[in-house]
Amino acid sequence: MLYYEGASDRWDARTGYYSFEHHEHDTIANGQYYFHFPVAHVKADWLDTAHFPNEPHQCPYTTVGKALNAESSTQGVLIIHHDRIVYERYWGDFSENQMATVFSISKSITSLMCGIAVDDGYIRSIDDPVTVYLPELKNEDPMWQKLTIRHVLDMRSGLNFDDAYDLTLKDLGKINAMAQLNYGHNLMKQVRGL
Repeated sequence: MLYYEGASDRWDARTGYYSFEHHEHDTIANGQYYFHFPVAHVKADWLDTAHFPNEPHQCPYTTVGKALNAESSTQGVLIIHHDRIVYERYWGDFSENQMATVFSISKSITSLMCGIAVDDGYIRSIDDPVTVYLPELKNEDPMWQKLTIRHVLDMRSGLNFDDAYDLTLKDLGKINAMAQLNYGHNLMKQVRGL
């Protein structure tokens, strides 16, 4: 189930306006052992009081917290340095124990995981066609065999998918496609149709 609450002319994840909630989704089960970044002994809490220019040439100085609390839809900030958490803050109803959909951050994580897979030998080269690793796409369209992992990582795949939309009835099809992409249970079926 996917719905939005409220009526506003702007996105505001903290108050719930135009924010999506999903009550049933695929979950990757935790194994017996999983990794946690330890908290650094010396933390960067000074970021809470450090002032920096918020806008070029006008220089109204602000703090990180004020900048992110004002007009931002940022739900949290986590800074890791030398494999340790040096800064961690959350806004609104969010906390370090709450799960949240990361949406576009998935692209960075996917790129990172592809690099690790190349280093570990699971992927020979990012210049391989995607059909080497997803052979089920070979029979869908001959263009899949020309599409490389590098094209996908660089967001140059040329796939017919538009993720720009407004929360209106006119864009209901795009909203549905995004909901299926983020919360659906058969991603490969959706990908094969692109």
